[in-house]
Amino acid sequence: MTQRRLPADADQATVASYYLTGIATGLFAFDCAKNWAFSVIDALDAPPVEVIEIATARDRDAVMEALRAMPGDANEEDAGRWLLAHIHDRLASARLTPIEAVEVAQRVVQSMGLPGDIGIQLMLLDDALELAIHGTFGSVQDISRDVLAVLADHSRGAISPST
Repeated sequence: MTQRRLPADADQATVASYYLTGIATGLFAFDCAKNWAFSVIDALDAPPVEVIEIATARDRDAVMEALRAMPGDANEEDAGRWLLAHIHDRLASARLTPIEAVEVAQRVVQSMGLPGDIGIQLMLLDDALELAIHGTFGSVQDISRDVLAVLADHSRGAISPST
């Protein structure tokens, strides 16, 4: 699965929060966090024991427990915006349906404590999608473009696409 490149200056607690919520919401398989941990281990002469715990965890629950144990103050807003950017990319490449994208984005907003106006916009889009699906009002294609615009707006500047 193609993922976005996280900022080079991202602290490990924020990255752990990103993966923890990504796994909890179903955006990522737990192996994504393990791959990140192995990349940190490869890059550092003395990686933190918490990162080693993530890399060597045997299953989803163990990975999530190790991610929760990462010390430091995670910037939940940054991690949440990175996740919204990831959702945007998956919707844009048709790896999520508009309904799936809105549902998971709502869970991310709630989990990460992002501003309430984002959640309200997503609720309105969810309602609009339901109306479009049932042929009552609008088209799914038009609402999908609106979902992409909202996700792009609230993840603007969060991270750059990976190459």
